[in-house]
Amino acid sequence: MAWNAASRAVWQPPTDVYETADEIVVRVELAGVDPEQVSIQLTERVLTVSGVRKDDQEKVGYHRMEISHGPFETRAVLPRRADIRGVAAEYKSGFLLVRVPKSGTVRVIVNGADAPSECPE
Repeated sequence: MAWNAASRAVWQPPTDVYETADEIVVRVELAGVDPEQVSIQLTERVLTVSGVRKDDQEKVGYHRMEISHGPFETRAVLPRRADIRGVAAEYKSGFLLVRVPKSGTVRVIVNGADAPSECPE
């Protein structure tokens, strides 16, 4: 029987889902993954991150193999208070961070370096 790359198992990267005061963050560990090989989909409240980590190294034989390669996928169900219209993502230091604002949260950016740190009396 011929070996088929499509029949390889899909591995699941370590994933954290946590909240800050104004957003829900999904953090996926993707060290060594080319960001061009990552797909992010959001359907209803289910966030799916998938892609491929390639292994371009020539090997004669492994002595130890713990790093997963090939296709991966992880899913996270977001809380109801997630506002999926404002999703943003960044890839930094081997982690994919997907930020989803909480509904009802409005971010206000203060412009100007001379803004006072306290309100005058």
